Amino acid sequence: MSIPELSIVIPFYNEQDNAKTVLTGLENALKGVDYEVIAVDNGSTDNTASVLRGMKNSRIRIVTVEKNIGFGYGIRMGLESAKGVHLGYMWGDNQISAGIVADIYRKLSKEGLDLCKIRRTARDYGFFRKLESAAYNRVFLALFFGKISNDINGSPKIMKRALYERLELVSDDWFIDTELMVKVKLLGGRVGEVKAAYNRRSKGKSKVKFYVMLEFLSNILRFRFGGLKKFKDSVD
Repeated sequence: MSIPELSIVIPFYNEQDNAKTVLTGLENALKGVDYEVIAVDNGSTDNTASVLRGMKNSRIRIVTVEKNIGFGYGIRMGLESAKGVHLGYMWGDNQISAGIVADIYRKLSKEGLDLCKIRRTARDYGFFRKLESAAYNRVFLALFFGKISNDINGSPKIMKRALYERLELVSDDWFIDTELMVKVKLLGGRVGEVKAAYNRRSKGKSKVKFYVMLEFLSNILRFRFGGLKKFKDSVD
């Protein structure tokens, strides 16, 4: 099998109502691109696995995680399986149009970027989510002493394989985006963004709960005063 130009990892956790829509949208968006999709059944307990197996696109490969450990773990398992020259990941909840992947990949290739991602606009958040997002970014900026992105968690993200292989990602939860972006900055990676509308979920249930905010804060402290130092030492 030839090496594809692009591998996109999508972790699906109880997304039986969204998986087919996301995968079909991606297939339509990437016509003309040599790609593969790593569809991760991330420990789902609904019919997500059946939906994935029912897809007829030969470019889709399924990776099965028997028990859900977290979003980041699903991403990491998918990336480890990916064969592409460029690697990326996105959500499986259909809140971002799959068509944006082509725009991100085009910008990354045209501008010679190391990583390209979305920056969400017109976020259809409720009051609590807006407050949560603002608080997280302010704490993040205060602890890391510098601006990295207005939308750290914005996904899809696509990167060069050479960059990915230097990141040594370890996060099992939602902190994987922060870990990735901080490490990319430390490595001096060139980053670009594409604006994308973010819509309220229409099917399925959100996996982001209140405790995730506390989890983020705990991870920031642990990473800032532990894992980040080890990573800095390894690249110096």
